[in-house]
Amino acid sequence: MTPNTIDNVTPTFAENNFLAQRPIPPGLQRFLAKRGITSPEQLNERMQFAPRIRWRRPR
Repeated sequence: MTPNTIDNVTPTFAENNFLAQRPIPPGLQRFLAKRGITSPEQLNERMQFAPRIRWRRPR
């Protein structure tokens, strides 16, 4: 198997694989399931089209 380098990884694969790197904790799984999100693919799709929020408070 070849290592995942910039050359052989398409952006869509990298985006889809980003959330699948670590298992989702059970508490977060319950939180998402209440909102109808049951798979990493659904979570990725929701995050992709979600409105952006500012993480830092404007000073």
